[in-house]
Amino acid sequence: MCLRSCKFEYLHVPISDMEGVDLISQLPAALNFIDAAIAKGGVVLVHCMMGISRSASTCIAYLMWKERLSFERAAEKVYVARPFISPNPGFVLQLREWERGGMDFAAWKGWSRQRATQSRPLG
Repeated sequence: MCLRSCKFEYLHVPISDMEGVDLISQLPAALNFIDAAIAKGGVVLVHCMMGISRSASTCIAYLMWKERLSFERAAEKVYVARPFISPNPGFVLQLREWERGGMDFAAWKGWSRQRATQSRPLG
């Protein structure tokens, strides 16, 4: 077992799994961390409390950003690897809006519960 001999690098992203929380603003650091680790030949474990929303949303975002995939295609790839993912509706709306904006972090205007409500289709 390599508890002491293995070198681990950690990135903690303090984000709550709530619809009104701005996921996209937290992504640049997370995606760059993942990308750098993979580029160095490392392996990355993305996790959260339940392993279904925040971690899944981060993995979806990484695939969208790195491979220039649509939200649908990236979510499908993550679902194949982990069939019980369930990103919260606010994160899904943000990822879709981020996609529509060309996945441009500089253009991201932030997120709030009010925007989540306004972005949700009626009915």
